[in-house]
Amino acid sequence: MFKTIFQSRWLSFLALTLVAISLLVAPYALIHAQKSKPSKQADSAKAGDTLENATTRSGKVVTVRPGFKALKLSNNSAGVARIGGGVIGRFECSCGAVEPGKDDAECFVQIQGNSISCNPHDCQNCDLRVSAGAAPPIKK
Repeated sequence: MFKTIFQSRWLSFLALTLVAISLLVAPYALIHAQKSKPSKQADSAKAGDTLENATTRSGKVVTVRPGFKALKLSNNSAGVARIGGGVIGRFECSCGAVEPGKDDAECFVQIQGNSISCNPHDCQNCDLRVSAGAAPPIKK
């Protein structure tokens, strides 16, 4: 009989302790869950990402702003993506004028740090064009 009473008291104490702990931890868990939800304002800012917001142009070079990164997509194209997100725009290099006496002229995308430019190969006039979106070409 003593053993049964002891076991039942022990189980009651254990159950009461677990209930008390869960009541103390619940408010912390709710506060933490609310802080970890992304805000609607952050979502709408990502939805409005454009190349104009993500890059600046200076002469023959496109510079990617903080929060974004330049990605090489192929030999003659580069993308701009939000860090931790998808590609929001794309640039392509194309040869506008072949050097005299050369048959095979190309322009290659060059990414150095946060800058995108064109690197000519037997080409006199490389254009860095936006292939997704509306912007004038940048000539090299």
